[in-house]
Amino acid sequence: MAAKEILVKKYVSREFLLAQEDCHVFQPSNSFKDARAGVHWQNLLLDEYGTGYWTLVVDADELLVYPDCEKIKLPEFCKVLESEGRTSFFAFLLDMYPGKDFSQATCEPGKPFHEICPYFDKDYVFRKLGANNREVDELPPVRVIGGPRVRKFYPWQKRTDFFSKALA
Repeated sequence: MAAKEILVKKYVSREFLLAQEDCHVFQPSNSFKDARAGVHWQNLLLDEYGTGYWTLVVDADELLVYPDCEKIKLPEFCKVLESEGRTSFFAFLLDMYPGKDFSQATCEPGKPFHEICPYFDKDYVFRKLGANNREVDELPPVRVIGGPRVRKFYPWQKRTDFFSKALA
């Protein structure tokens, strides 16, 4: 693919969103780091525009997988959740990898992603947040620990002894 084609594709999503009547597009003025990895401005926007609606916060490189996603479209899934009296759905980010060089892992229309990237870290820990945690209002009050960042940079976070919990 030529460099010009790559540049054009990079901006198609933003341009598409700007053309939608029912879509808001924002560009924050502070840095990602200053906004606590974007959490501050995301929460402000969700409070302002997301209350009373199903909202989904994802990066361009993320896929949402939910029960029966192969058969049920997202609006239908939201209706199922509403019929059960639910106002949220818990999901976490699972990094998946190809069995070969990353540059060879090319997504193809119609090809399931798990066939392109079938590998993932299996030793995740689901840690329940305590009442004194400042993030206890998360739904559910769970922090998922694991994946490549923990494996490569923070392996001590997976430990469950008292000292490691206190340090975290």
